[in-house]
Amino acid sequence: MRSLALGLVLASAALAPEASAQLSLDRIGGTLGSLLRYEIDGGAPFAAYVLIPSGNTGPLPIASFDPTDTRELEVGLDLFSYWVIGGLDGNGDAVVNFVLPSTPALAGGVIHAQCISLPGATTLVDEISNRAAFRLSSTAGSTYTVEDAPLGLNGHTATAIPGGDALLVGGVARDAAGFDQGEGNVLRYDRELGSFRVLPNGLTTPRSAHTATLLPDRSVLIIGGTDAAGNPTASVERINSTTGATIATSTMDTPRVFHTATLLPGNKVLVTGGTSSIDFSDPLAALGQVLQSTRVYDVASNTWSNGPNLPQRRIGHRATALADGRVLVTGGLAVTIFLGLPLPSFSNDARRYDPVTNSFSAAGTFSSGRAFHAQARLDDGRVMLVGGADGDVLTQTFASRADSRIYDPIANSWSNGPSISQARAYGELVIAPGRRPTLIGGLATVDVTTTSGAPADAIEYLDAAGTSWVTAGVQLMARPIAPVVVTDPGLHPRALTTGEALSALGGATDLTAETFVLPQ
Repeated sequence: MRSLALGLVLASAALAPEASAQLSLDRIGGTLGSLLRYEIDGGAPFAAYVLIPSGNTGPLPIASFDPTDTRELEVGLDLFSYWVIGGLDGNGDAVVNFVLPSTPALAGGVIHAQCISLPGATTLVDEISNRAAFRLSSTAGSTYTVEDAPLGLNGHTATAIPGGDALLVGGVARDAAGFDQGEGNVLRYDRELGSFRVLPNGLTTPRSAHTATLLPDRSVLIIGGTDAAGNPTASVERINSTTGATIATSTMDTPRVFHTATLLPGNKVLVTGGTSSIDFSDPLAALGQVLQSTRVYDVASNTWSNGPNLPQRRIGHRATALADGRVLVTGGLAVTIFLGLPLPSFSNDARRYDPVTNSFSAAGTFSSGRAFHAQARLDDGRVMLVGGADGDVLTQTFASRADSRIYDPIANSWSNGPSISQARAYGELVIAPGRRPTLIGGLATVDVTTTSGAPADAIEYLDAAGTSWVTAGVQLMARPIAPVVVTDPGLHPRALTTGEALSALGGATDLTAETFVLPQ
């Protein structure tokens, strides 16, 4: 039957359809034991197509079956028995579904696919789609990305871009040979290929430990951080997430690092706390430079205005946008100045910022103060914070925490949540619609003054009842303080973790990155 169908397609080469938009291929899903869907778009109405899956990138010269065509396909012939031949609809579209086996041994294997439409005006093949590629993985399983990153990064940000890609900005970069490549790089992760590319232009001000906020127009606002000399900067840049081009943006009035930046309604961004100075040789003196102020950036007018002061100076706090447009600010290392001396403590205070009144109001207190915790808004609108660090800054003794707290914005109250199995600070709490909250990365032991410690490599997710955490395994390589973002939305969203593994620091450059399929 397949040979007959292919013969009919070849025989139709003389009946070329009218010209079309560019043929494109989009892959959705791909978890073992579930559905893999390919969406074909932009072809000529009612044209024939061939979807070609493969375990390699070829190349496959089209001249091998049409001597007049010099083009090549980026797939091989190895999975010929899985080729799908069909016809596009009146809009030039089609959908092809595969049911993947649930065989664990297949995890990690790479599947490439490309589509061709038939016939062309003078050749057998008319259009050739983009290539799509992904690694097979089990639900709640980790795999490396299809391709390594071109640079090893630390201190960068990762921002999810609508459609499933991610933008990686700044951070200390090393190439494969271990040479320093500065802190001004901008990379884009392509979820369709599982690969990275360095975008042209780069940052105007190279930096690390900054914040990155996705704006409604899909540009990314980069605020503060430390410059190439290690000094906090007031510089702000806005990056086109497609081209990497920077857009002129007004600077802040005060340098900031370890601050928060949260998108507000009306295309504005709230910046809270942080510090204007870093001195690892005298961390207690540096506490005097921790900031109490907040600022609001208006994207439309490219201007900054003053926000309300926090009740105390704060660093290592967290801020999360609530469903009603307000912002919840929690915890952190709070600093009070007494007789000219900075007195630090781990805060259990929570505040709600109201963008309408430009003011803070009390949001209760949660038991056990902490800083550098993970925090995110759940599907039901509540906010969960997990782990973090506490201790005594004066004696420089610290511990990571395992407990969690849940904030109810309707009742304006806190309750205790379940504890994680592996205590950690600097973890990342990952949320995707319809998926279980998942905790990745962090430090199991922690020194807040140096941001160092033993890695927490266990990946844990909240069970369906919300009463306990389930350990899904460990990271392929421990990446203790690395950004995690959701990519590949749709049937099986994945959490992408980028940044050099702890084992590579000071040694050979680690260019790997990994994804984790979020459990349902």
